[in-house]
Amino acid sequence: KHPMFMKKAPEPGEPVHPMMEGLQQLKFDPLDNSPEELAEKYKEDGNYWLKLKKFRIAIYNYTEGLLQKPDNADLMANLYNNRSAAHFFIKNYRSSSEDAKRALKYKNDYPKVKLRLLKCLIEIKRYEEACKVVQEFLSEDPTNIQLIEFQKLAITKKTEKLRDERKVQMQEKKKRQEFQALVHALLQRQVKFAGVKDLSSDLTEDNIKPVVAPLENHPVSIDQNGTVHWPVMFCYPEYSVSDFQQCLNEMETLEECLENMFTADDEQSHNYQSS
Repeated sequence: KHPMFMKKAPEPGEPVHPMMEGLQQLKFDPLDNSPEELAEKYKEDGNYWLKLKKFRIAIYNYTEGLLQKPDNADLMANLYNNRSAAHFFIKNYRSSSEDAKRALKYKNDYPKVKLRLLKCLIEIKRYEEACKVVQEFLSEDPTNIQLIEFQKLAITKKTEKLRDERKVQMQEKKKRQEFQALVHALLQRQVKFAGVKDLSSDLTEDNIKPVVAPLENHPVSIDQNGTVHWPVMFCYPEYSVSDFQQCLNEMETLEECLENMFTADDEQSHNYQSS
């Protein structure tokens, strides 16, 4: 445990030898170190933990280095870049992208930071921003093959996202139209729902959704021909059994419905006995 004989540095939280504790305090003593020296030492410690894949400890050290606010643009760029890398390895893509942007403010010509920023923007699906950023980078380095490939990827992803958004909007529009058609049909039929005073303004999707478990995913619906379909539960108290019709056509009579159900039950019973 003595610092003269240690084979590796103690892990955070582990008990340390008093001399080791004293050396650590001396190392980061603000009276003996300028802000730039402290930032450099925190960067070195961060790099050490980064190599050991202790990314969160590395992030802590880089953050401490940044808090020293050294008057050195290259050092600040390095700290932000390294913290961005540590965030990237643990998939904190949003934080990684923000640190990459800060690093580029201190050092514009930083190729690996530019590529990491683009990777992060793709990961967090900010494709439009990725297209804009890569175009800015290409204006400075128009023959960079990696940037050209990122531009193609960003454009493709942006196009796919816009297509998916249009598809969702169309589905939502269709769903709203179908619901309005259902409300209109229910008004014509003078149907009443518990707790709903005015169908035209108060009816919601929750009102037309059954609360019985076998039917809860089968709300009242209407087809393209304007026919309403109902979820129906049949109870036979004397036998303590129930039947469910998930989508019963309103044009079907009760007699037809019961006949279909019992015929189906008889066939199933016959098949079971035969087998």
